[in-house]
Amino acid sequence: MLMFAMPPNTRVVKAIHTLHDLGISIDEVKLVLKHLLMFYDKSCDLINEENYRVPTDTIFDSEEVEDVPSRNKLENIEQDQVLWEEAQKQDEIRQSLKRFFLKF
Repeated sequence: MLMFAMPPNTRVVKAIHTLHDLGISIDEVKLVLKHLLMFYDKSCDLINEENYRVPTDTIFDSEEVEDVPSRNKLENIEQDQVLWEEAQKQDEIRQSLKRFFLKF
C-alpha cells in the first residue's frame, strides 16, 4: 500500500522560514506552529497576521518563563523539604499509634 505525503502548506513553510530568519530554531517553530494551528482550528489567518506576531510572541514569552525558574526551583526545593518533613512526622505518629494500639 503506497502512502503519499501531503504537500506542505505554503503559509506554514513561509512562517517557518520567516521565524527561522529571526534566529528561532526550526524545531521550536514547528512545535509552536503545530500547537497554534490546533488552537486556531487549522486556520493560518491569525498566525500570519502582523508578520507572524502570534507565534513570535508565543516563542519569546515561553523563553521568558523558562528563564525565571532558577528562583522558583529553590522555592520548590524548600517546599519539597517541608512536605517531606511533614510526611516523616505523620509516619512517626502513625507508627506510635500503631504501637499503642498493639499493646491493648
